This record gives sequence, structure tokens and C-alpha cells, in this order.
Amino acid sequence: MSARHRKSKQQSITNEHYQRQLRRTTFFLERSLGGKTIFEELRKAGLQVEPHKKWFRHNTPDEDWLFVVGEKKWIVLMRDLRIGLHLMELNALLTARVKAFGLVSSELTDKRNAEIIIKALPKIFDMIEANDFPFIAKVQKNSSVEIWKKDLMIHKGIQFKKRK
Repeated sequence: MSARHRKSKQQSITNEHYQRQLRRTTFFLERSLGGKTIFEELRKAGLQVEPHKKWFRHNTPDEDWLFVVGEKKWIVLMRDLRIGLHLMELNALLTARVKAFGLVSSELTDKRNAEIIIKALPKIFDMIEANDFPFIAKVQKNSSVEIWKKDLMIHKGIQFKKRK
């Protein structure tokens, strides 16, 4: 008697759809996540990755680089979630229509952070495809992903919550 195996609903890294997503998506490593190790690990996993230091000076204000990254439709990976707490930076992210993913565990090594991101990729791609609006999502240590900031509209320095 053989046991029946259930087909997993989670995307496989070898899945053709997943491979297409990898080819057409460029990730931008924000300076807080811009170490050489994480860059190399993500590249080894097949991701197209652009490091902050290749395009901008270290002290470039978030408002400046967010517009460039938004125009290029790159997906931001970051470790610093303070961007979601500061009005000017959050406004810049939303105005530039950026989709960003922030790791909530800042004390981990770059290698461990790369492992978390790689494991979370199917969820990250699902979230990118399902949402055509800008957002910041949190990536937890266990590679779970949840949207953190999305339903905010900012106008002339005043923050309004959208109606549901």
C-alpha cells in the first residue's frame, strides 16, 4: 500500500513561473543591507541584485535614491525599517511607488539574512504580483512575510489613512 503525496501549493524554486519572476525582477540592496556576503549569496541564488553603493553615495538621502529606484521598478530589500516611521521617507517611498521588504532581525549575519530572504522569495514574489500599490513588508526570522505599511496616503505633510 503506497501513501499518496499531496502536491505542495508553495512555489518551487524550480517552478517555471518562479524562474520567470527571478529573471524579470531586480532587487535593490539598500545601504543597511549592502554587505558583500549578502550580495554574493543572493546572486548565487539567481537573483538580479543592485547594491546601493554602485548607484549612490553612502549618505544619499532616502528621498533621493527612492525616486530613482522607483523609476526603475526595482524591489527594495532593507534592514532598516525606520523608513516606515519617518514621514518624509515614507512619503518618498509611496510617491515613488516602491515595493520594499525589510528584515526585522538586525542582529543576524549577512549570510543568515540571505538565507531568510531566499526562503521567503516565493512569498515575496506572490506579494509583489498581488499588490500594484507601493508598500513596505516585514520579513521575519522564520521567512514569513507580511505587509506593514500600505494603506497610507500622504499629502502635504499630513498623513491620512485610506478608507477600507
